[in-house]
Amino acid sequence: GAINGLLVKAHALHVDESTGYLYVYGSQLSNNSNLGKPLVFDLNTDPFNPTYVGVYSAPNGNPYVHDGYVDSDMMFSAHILAGKVDVVDMTNKGNPNTLASFVTPNAFPHNTWRNGNYLFTTDEVSASFLTAYDISDLDNITEVGRIQSNPGSGSIVHNTYIMNDF
Repeated sequence: GAINGLLVKAHALHVDESTGYLYVYGSQLSNNSNLGKPLVFDLNTDPFNPTYVGVYSAPNGNPYVHDGYVDSDMMFSAHILAGKVDVVDMTNKGNPNTLASFVTPNAFPHNTWRNGNYLFTTDEVSASFLTAYDISDLDNITEVGRIQSNPGSGSIVHNTYIMNDF
């Protein structure tokens, strides 16, 4: 494949269980050509030997994606250095389509997680928030709430994972 033997490190990964694709975030290739863009691999044919099928290059700003969440070919990418989250249609892995973008409260999104019509984000800074957004209308993504762990302590909310309603 196009990147055989070139992947030297990555920050995070996520599997779109509904489609069988692996997304690798914050990755570095030995030829320094990737700049942390999400790499996409097909696990369907042979999960022990994933096939490289594409990469997401953000249309604006810093291409580095620190972490993300994907379900049914819809990616929510945390652009930590650009301070934003992109919502991306990944149906065409060779030509992803950015549908929406928004800035998080502290403009340093570390992580995203979807639960139904809601997306949760974290910002990796002191006194950060776990923030919830209504994403039922991608033309009007709205913040619906935010919480802090130990307000006043400078705690950093690092990752969010949702299982059922918890």
